[in-house]
Amino acid sequence: MPRPEVLVVAEMPSLGAAIAELLASGGLEVVTAADLHEALRGHVPPEATLPRVLVSTPANRRSETARHWATGPFAAIPLVVVGNRDPGLPGADRIHFVTLPLSPGGLLDLVRRLAGRTDPPGPPSAS
Repeated sequence: MPRPEVLVVAEMPSLGAAIAELLASGGLEVVTAADLHEALRGHVPPEATLPRVLVSTPANRRSETARHWATGPFAAIPLVVVGNRDPGLPGADRIHFVTLPLSPGGLLDLVRRLAGRTDPPGPPSAS
């Protein structure tokens, strides 16, 4: 399996789906998981390769993904949390918080930069 660029953990399903669609329309390879447990089952070696960026979408709730990120197998991967800032999280100084309402272009630019993409975003894909 090729290395996905972005793993979106859709803690709030509707927001997760919208973020995944936005990132995919910006030319990123995106995979999704409903929660951290699914992400760990499906996206951790030796079964799979790790993504370049992890995006958690808790909206206005505490991010379960972020609470376990700093001590788990994804700790070396940049984490973007779309929702409230929580400075009490382990590793909060390394988390990229994107508060709501978000700037779609700003989020896309941030994730593309963290994924190491320097090429301009492609046109939205036809689905």
